[in-house]
Amino acid sequence: MKQLPQEFRPVEKRSFFDWVENNCSGTLESVNRYMPQVFESYVHICHPAWQFPDNVNHPSYSKATDREKARQLIPTHWSTAAKNRIPEFDGKSSWGEIGQFVDNNNISPGDIGAPVEGVPPVEAINAIEKAIATVTEPEQECIFALWENLFTVNPELSNLNKTRIMGMSQQGHILLQAPRSTLFDCWRSVLDLDTIESWNPEWTPQAVWSTEREWFYAAPFANLSSFFGGSKEMAKILLESKEVESYELPEGHIFKY
Repeated sequence: MKQLPQEFRPVEKRSFFDWVENNCSGTLESVNRYMPQVFESYVHICHPAWQFPDNVNHPSYSKATDREKARQLIPTHWSTAAKNRIPEFDGKSSWGEIGQFVDNNNISPGDIGAPVEGVPPVEAINAIEKAIATVTEPEQECIFALWENLFTVNPELSNLNKTRIMGMSQQGHILLQAPRSTLFDCWRSVLDLDTIESWNPEWTPQAVWSTEREWFYAAPFANLSSFFGGSKEMAKILLESKEVESYELPEGHIFKY
């Protein structure tokens, strides 16, 4: 387990998180279950899928270690994976609607596997921080939610003074707070690893938001993508980023599975 930075502290005020539970509702597949529906714009960030290389049937791949295989996978946009099912992909579909199931025992060159569950790429975290930096200074406090089971399976964290919250699409979450720069630097240190290691991070938030309620970023554990809510200006930064594949969503959008 990665040691949590000393700057991570209990949440000081209920007003920093009460509004989340009060504004998260609806069906499990709806965006308003992942984040409060109080923002001007919502963005769907599609985490990269993984395309298998041309040498999948060659010993250079088939006899390689898991780590070596992972390093040969090619990051691929959802729009590429969706071209046969949804030629005009607009980001309003879940991976389950567009992605093919890959038989790992019978892989063909060019097959596309699903994104990593619940793990945003470091490029997405960089893009999010660039967007929120327009309103949130590096030293400003942010609230972040960790899946409570993380604390159940790590006894050394069980006595940490913390707050529990329910309502964000799955089981309870533990809340902590830290300056924006500390939080995002720690997040990057976990994600910016060899590909195979990044698939099972030791620590990554399920949601992050400003104490000023100006934005909200959700990366639900059971999802293959993540979601951002904020101003039109912040959303524009994400939508124009060349590092991530993102699409604007209508308020209250419901994904199908």
